[in-house]
Amino acid sequence: MQADRVVSSLSRALLTKAYTPFLSADWCDPKILEKNVLAVIQRRDAGVICHSYVGDVEQYSRIVESGIPLVFLGEVPCCYSEVPGINFVSWDVREAVKPAVEHLVNIDRRKIAFIGVDDGMISSNRRLEGFELAIAEAGLPRKDEWMVWLKFGLPMPEMVQCVEQLLAPGVEKPDALFAMNDALAQGILQMLYKMGVKVPDDVALMSLGDLPSSEFYGISTMREPMGELGEAAARIIQELIEEPSKKALQREITCNELKVRMSTVGDVRSS
Repeated sequence: MQADRVVSSLSRALLTKAYTPFLSADWCDPKILEKNVLAVIQRRDAGVICHSYVGDVEQYSRIVESGIPLVFLGEVPCCYSEVPGINFVSWDVREAVKPAVEHLVNIDRRKIAFIGVDDGMISSNRRLEGFELAIAEAGLPRKDEWMVWLKFGLPMPEMVQCVEQLLAPGVEKPDALFAMNDALAQGILQMLYKMGVKVPDDVALMSLGDLPSSEFYGISTMREPMGELGEAAARIIQELIEEPSKKALQREITCNELKVRMSTVGDVRSS
């Protein structure tokens, strides 16, 4: 997630209500997250907006049980999905996948592989679900060997091996790769270049997120509504602070804005 855009929009929205936001990072370190959780409870913060990959049910539950409103922003850990009454705001990624697949179909790509990472987030599973639904609606083939679900933290050599297997000689190759997010897509693009694969001539590459660096890399992607997510999270936490007995607030933000770049159509400037 592009933290600067989220924090900027979130901060502006909170300041209008005289709340003072501050940022605490865990750097994907469970020990740092635990310190942050303890600090939140000891300070008696008015509310918490959380975007973390490393927490567990026990840690998040302690915040809620202490009476502090908790809102997940953008990502909700799968481990927390069964806990009733969670609050969240997220991008409707399942809906966003459809126009991305339609774009690939429109440029005559019919054999699309999916590459994702099992990072323990509900949205990651929804990206996979959205992809499978989109290719089914488009009448495209789904092959098990084209559905790559990598382990979180997998070493780079093993990731390279997975991509090489998709495009190995003697097998039916996909003509497009759909990466779960832009960070993954950027790594895949560099792998393809090192393998001597021409993008998009040999294989097109599509993604989700629209990280600022994706424009530099020329990756076609769907824009994640960062500003809208931040504003929505601020509104939700304000509602929960002002009305503690309020029922759980769960909102999905729709954004189907396609960014077409080199990785699917070649040199856009010459087209």
